[in-house]
Amino acid sequence: MEIKFDTVKNEKNIQERNLSFERVAEFDFETAQFDIDTRYNYGETRYRAIGFLDKRLYSLVFESSVLEKPTNARLNAMKTNQEVIDNENPEWTDQDFKNSTPFTALPESLQTTLRHLKTRGKQQQPTKVSTTVRFDAEVLEAFKNMGNGWQTRMNNALKEWLKEHTV
Repeated sequence: MEIKFDTVKNEKNIQERNLSFERVAEFDFETAQFDIDTRYNYGETRYRAIGFLDKRLYSLVFESSVLEKPTNARLNAMKTNQEVIDNENPEWTDQDFKNSTPFTALPESLQTTLRHLKTRGKQQQPTKVSTTVRFDAEVLEAFKNMGNGWQTRMNNALKEWLKEHTV
């Protein structure tokens, strides 16, 4: 099964947490603890899992549709700083752990699906490279104020500059 996700949300997650949703396939589901996410009425069942990826503890939120079709999985780093609030995927409470179950207690169909997760297939369009760059605040704010798609516009502006300034 392929992992499907919104590329805009993925970019946001990379910027905010330095973590791509593609890494969901590396999450150690078999040693994780699971709980049904009841924080909101999503109109569907969502699961939360806490477990390891690269020997670090992470929390993962995913839709129950992982059983029938590719999932929109959201992988978020666990917050160890109590002053940092992650409303989309907050730290687990003692009650969350009490309510959780191990991988082996999940429905067999979900266990099978999670064991066979793989990353997305090759993108049809050229792949972008994630990096950290420092811009003047007014430059960054000007692009952000243009609304959604500001990163694409910034990328295109840099491409145009390169066309005019290539030696």
